[in-house]
Amino acid sequence: MSAAAANEGLLNMLSGQVAGNFKYHHYDSGGNLLWIIEGDTPVVEAPVVKVQAPRLVLIQPSGNASFKAGTASYDTVAQTCSLREGVIVEGMESTSFRASSVDLALEQKVLTFPGPFHALHGGFRIASKKGSFNMNTGNFKTEGSSQLEYTETKP
Repeated sequence: MSAAAANEGLLNMLSGQVAGNFKYHHYDSGGNLLWIIEGDTPVVEAPVVKVQAPRLVLIQPSGNASFKAGTASYDTVAQTCSLREGVIVEGMESTSFRASSVDLALEQKVLTFPGPFHALHGGFRIASKKGSFNMNTGNFKTEGSSQLEYTETKP
């Protein structure tokens, strides 16, 4: 049985149950740690695990990205995480974010902001109605009304 099938089987057995804490380490096929997700009061609705006060660390060569929020839904099959309520993203070299919600494609390392967000990136302050950020390339895409201002302040 593959690790993915075993993981899905375990989640199906636990579906609907609530526990005290949740901690998951995700590795690639070579055994390299890719991300860690932790949270309180998990509710398992296979294949999704919902947690309160989530803490997510995305491992990167240029510096780990740290995510905090009020709630999160982690889809173990799609490898996505939806963070809600006061999302803070820090730890990336010269880039940080504040938003009410972020959808994260974990394997692709793409953050999607379905609503307004604020960012500091390489000496610039960015505010936008919605958009996305590719952590692999460092590229932003904004949609709707956006503001960009230069600042010497780094995150």
